[in-house]
Amino acid sequence: MAYALACTFLLKHKLRRMLLNNIYMHKILLFFLCFLFFIGGFSQKKDSLTTQDYIKMGFPNPERDWTAQDYTKAFNLLSEIATKDIYLLPLKKGKNSGEVFNKFAQVANSPFLAEKKYDLQTRFSFVTNVAPYMGQVVMIYLKADPSKDEKLYFSNELAAVMGSMLMLLEKQLVFVEQFLETHKDLNETQLEGLKKFKNGANTSVSGMLQTLRDEYMYYEKEDILLLGEHFFATYKNIYPFLNENAQIEYNLAFQKLAETHEYEDIRKMAKEVYMAEKP
Repeated sequence: MAYALACTFLLKHKLRRMLLNNIYMHKILLFFLCFLFFIGGFSQKKDSLTTQDYIKMGFPNPERDWTAQDYTKAFNLLSEIATKDIYLLPLKKGKNSGEVFNKFAQVANSPFLAEKKYDLQTRFSFVTNVAPYMGQVVMIYLKADPSKDEKLYFSNELAAVMGSMLMLLEKQLVFVEQFLETHKDLNETQLEGLKKFKNGANTSVSGMLQTLRDEYMYYEKEDILLLGEHFFATYKNIYPFLNENAQIEYNLAFQKLAETHEYEDIRKMAKEVYMAEKP
């Protein structure tokens, strides 16, 4: 009888300890989950505004084709949003805001630039009106404070917008060349303006190269690799439009990039372009 009572006591005591241990472990688990949620709330980007929210602010409906005026309006509204709360800007991968972001970030794919649908004058006018604003969009997204790891808060978005800028630059150069070929009656002022634009392309290419070479560490690796793909693919197409001195300068820069860049993929891309364009 005493043995049975002892066993009963020990069993109850063991169950009590197991119960207390389970409660203790559950508390630890709950604390850990709360901690992860707390950290996640600071590390993840806001994505609180929906497509309809942006439309109410004045954004054109992203489900229809945007004119140059629509893009201009959207770019100006981005500036207003950034002034009030920069972290409410549309996100590339945002479940709520991704549709709006991708609409203006993919402007280079606009149907108004389709050769079979619109004449050269229309396409040239569209890209001339829209392209300058893309640089402003980059500056807007750059204003956000960096993340705790010193990476750009909008690394993903910046890489996408700069990739679109490169594609627009390519289209502009092609349109300028076509415009010069089909408009032989241009006056000296017009010709000089178009030539200055072609020379100005060097500045854009140089700026993108500087990002890949000197500022890549501030971007997430996947974003800088994506930008690299856009940059080198576009460079192959705009190479003929650059003056000889610029071509030589970039080839030397690519050679060094192929030898010294931290990321193997960037080294490979730079080497491929360098070897293809090597004098």
